[in-house]
Amino acid sequence: MKKKAKTKAKAEAEAEAEAETRTGSAFSRWSVLAGRIVSAGIRPEEASCPRCGSRTVQCVVAGDTVTRVGYARCWCATCLHGIHVSRVRAAEGCPLHSWADPDAVPDTPLFHEVHP
Repeated sequence: MKKKAKTKAKAEAEAEAEAETRTGSAFSRWSVLAGRIVSAGIRPEEASCPRCGSRTVQCVVAGDTVTRVGYARCWCATCLHGIHVSRVRAAEGCPLHSWADPDAVPDTPLFHEVHP
């Protein structure tokens, strides 16, 4: 019984977070999505693009591997819109590339960066 309640609560929370990405300005929608990926540990491929709705969102997070503070670049591989956010704290489950080694940080495509 507890497992069903937990699963239902998780589904409701995910639906609510998904709805948040569909309201407000483009920047606020991308900010919410980036926060879900970086801080909440949601996998990018589980999220829908706030602009076109496709599930081709990708994200690169780079920073200090001790403090887990750095920046995130999240974008949609379909419509090539996205966001760059600095001073983020990556959750433990979020892949983090060390900026101490620039070659370890993957390149990101040129995408239309949304701004406030």
